[in-house]
Amino acid sequence: MSSDQIKKRIQELKDLEAAPLPTPPVGTNVVWFPGAKRDVHRPYEDAVAALVTKIDGSGKLTLIAFAPHAMPSHKRSSHHVDHPIHLQRANSVSVDSGSWDYPQGTTPPKAHFAHHLAELGRQRAEAEANLALNDSVAAKK
Repeated sequence: MSSDQIKKRIQELKDLEAAPLPTPPVGTNVVWFPGAKRDVHRPYEDAVAALVTKIDGSGKLTLIAFAPHAMPSHKRSSHHVDHPIHLQRANSVSVDSGSWDYPQGTTPPKAHFAHHLAELGRQRAEAEANLALNDSVAAKK
């Protein structure tokens, strides 16, 4: 990667750090939205109660969804409702895995953002190390 590309990536990571995705611990109650569809006017109308069973990544969970009058179902790799993947039209991840959020009226604790912030910090440190290496190589030329 060129130094300019690395600098651009570092800036992207800094921007993401300003709005990290929450990642609740295993055992946390959340709500799941089938097909990642959420009505703007009635956002919790189609929500289904769910329980976090595994953390797959920052803002990405495996859940058990408890739909009324149905058997519990496992949902893998469900991304938080604010994840950028849901902006992509007709992507299979959103359709198959849905999305999740905290129950209505619940604010995520600050500790739930630590997972994503730590991951972004690691990626930024790696990018900054690569930039320093590029700069030192360029200085020797």
